[in-house]
Amino acid sequence: MILILFVAAVGENFVSSRGYYHYTEQETNGPFLRRMPIWIMFLWVFTVQASVLIPLSFGLGGISAIVASGLIAASADFYFIEPLMSSRIGLWLWKSVDNGYFRFIPREMNRFTAPPGNYLTWLMFPILANLFLAFLVIFL
Repeated sequence: MILILFVAAVGENFVSSRGYYHYTEQETNGPFLRRMPIWIMFLWVFTVQASVLIPLSFGLGGISAIVASGLIAASADFYFIEPLMSSRIGLWLWKSVDNGYFRFIPREMNRFTAPPGNYLTWLMFPILANLFLAFLVIFL
């Protein structure tokens, strides 16, 4: 949990400073830590941990549960988090960045609520975080 909180705090502040998106200054967002609302870190923790607990509760284990965690987190972001919190409520707004981290993804694919790189991040981060956790459990 501490690792996720740290990565969320540093990562969100860094990436939002690059111009991909910005969090709106509205009451709903609550207090900020530099450029991001504090609750965003806890959204990351909830999403990453819930995304691995769901497959575990259905009997998947090991690497299957870890890979499923990435698919679940990316799906949750695609179907729920971005459409509701960004598009409908406006807690953050996305901008087009020409020389961004995911510039290898063709602009024509940018037809979603957020850029495709956002969903790629939500696919990969839970997998990496949960792999790290699995290695800690095995080797400690």
